[in-house]
Amino acid sequence: MITHLRARSIAATLIAAFALVAGGGACGDDAATKPDGAHNNTAAPAGSVTLSYRMADVWGDPPSEAARTHIAGVLADRLTAIGESRAGVAIDGTDALKITVTASVADKAMAAIEQRVELRFRIRAPSEIENMERSQRDELREFYTSSRADFAWFPLGTGEDVYIYVPEAPRILEIENLHAATPRDEELIRQKTVALQELLLQRVFTGADLADAEAIHRPGDSAVRVTIRAERRDAFRKYTTHYTGRQMIVLVDGRVIAAPTLTEPLEAAAELRKPGGTYSPAEADRVAAALRRAAYGIRLTRVK
Repeated sequence: MITHLRARSIAATLIAAFALVAGGGACGDDAATKPDGAHNNTAAPAGSVTLSYRMADVWGDPPSEAARTHIAGVLADRLTAIGESRAGVAIDGTDALKITVTASVADKAMAAIEQRVELRFRIRAPSEIENMERSQRDELREFYTSSRADFAWFPLGTGEDVYIYVPEAPRILEIENLHAATPRDEELIRQKTVALQELLLQRVFTGADLADAEAIHRPGDSAVRVTIRAERRDAFRKYTTHYTGRQMIVLVDGRVIAAPTLTEPLEAAAELRKPGGTYSPAEADRVAAALRRAAYGIRLTRVK
């Protein structure tokens, strides 16, 4: 049994967990990754400044090669969006990130670099389970504890909370404890991580699974259309087939941005609307742009 607050904390950390899948493991390899257009800077050119960061995955280890490549592309896109198309993004070793930007917009660049945008698809618990847990929560208040480690509460945005299935939470908690143990059993951690990866590939879909996100505008109705990467479509079809008739909750940074009921299996794409209504054109544009520049699995710590 875990506390309600602990369940929420675990669910929040799950936003970073998909890096284990995308990069093939919790630890990155020793090869330096330098995406196209990146360059190393021994000194920043005149009128520019170099921002330095350390990168880590959810466990605090250096990120994988695939995750490093992904974050470099994401950050280049974010900087281009604020007019810094010539910014240099360079990754040295396994965890050092250096970004050269125009000195006059350094603060704006840091805000763009450090922005967190993480997308998750979740399934709402059956109504009987949610009602039971809500009654218990309302009755016990601060003494409420969740009896299910694989569920957590999330705000719906309409003054209501929803109880959402988080199947990987117990496994992540187990690996979290293994990482904190002294001494660390690296082989057991590896085995548990592989099992977690397999679960994530079948049951968890994130921004890393998106090929694109675009705003769709119709008279009186704006939505965000997300397109699933080709190699993940079969798994997404199986996932949505299994949960047809249930409510699929779409989370961005732990907040519910859409809650469609699955009336049929989905494979290649889905249209998202906010709970209880439709996006304004400006809202749809903002959400789509944010999802296109979403990062996954990497935590950045600025080196001052």
